[in-house]
Amino acid sequence: MLSPVSAASGDGAVTTDLPEIRIGSAYWTPYFFGGRPESPKGSAVEILEICLAELGYTPIFEPAEVDEVFAGLRSNRFQLHVLSYRPERAEYLRFGEEPMFYSGYRPFVRAGLSLSGTEPEALDDLRLAHRRGMKYSPKFDAYIQRRIQDGEVLIVESDEQGLRAVAEGRVDAVPLMLSTALRHRRRLNLEAAVDVAMGFDLKTAGYRVAITKAQQVIEDPDAFLRGMDACLVEMKEDGRYDAIGERYADMIE
Repeated sequence: MLSPVSAASGDGAVTTDLPEIRIGSAYWTPYFFGGRPESPKGSAVEILEICLAELGYTPIFEPAEVDEVFAGLRSNRFQLHVLSYRPERAEYLRFGEEPMFYSGYRPFVRAGLSLSGTEPEALDDLRLAHRRGMKYSPKFDAYIQRRIQDGEVLIVESDEQGLRAVAEGRVDAVPLMLSTALRHRRRLNLEAAVDVAMGFDLKTAGYRVAITKAQQVIEDPDAFLRGMDACLVEMKEDGRYDAIGERYADMIE
């Protein structure tokens, strides 16, 4: 496990007197790289560094798996993340309004496989894998959970495991976040073995800053979220947002 690193500056760990906000960092490229050695920070990490510093906070990014991130938010081990809105998440999180980015989920399928239809039932005859902790639309969440309970789904721990399972013929499809899994597919040289069902949209949503309701670091949560929204808008208007995006452009297809 990597040690937590304060990321208030761009060149490694620093010590500041500013209040600390802890953020779980899963391997979710190009937004977060989970603190992996020799990897870039991630576009969301860079944006959070800037906006949190402007608001007077030091972000502490702790490497964590996807399910650990959500468990940590529920337990208040982590106080902030960038997430899509779901009613059940609003029970323990407060959300900002301005999306930091948009992302979608698609099935990654064995080469040559065509899907008929766009409803979950179109996958009934396929062998599926599911990345532990991943959430889709409510309709597809219910579908995948039913198939898991029926013992019909291979559980994998990473995008790489899911893509390899498709390429090796152990499953027919694995639903993954599009931007991240495209990069992994290219890095693993699996583009000839694994296709993407682009027309099968499992979920597309804006991802916004969210803070836990249980946190006690931020005195005025509503003002904080308004400040984060304003920072994002300003970065989009003055070019800093696009400049960060361009540095990660080769990590998204």
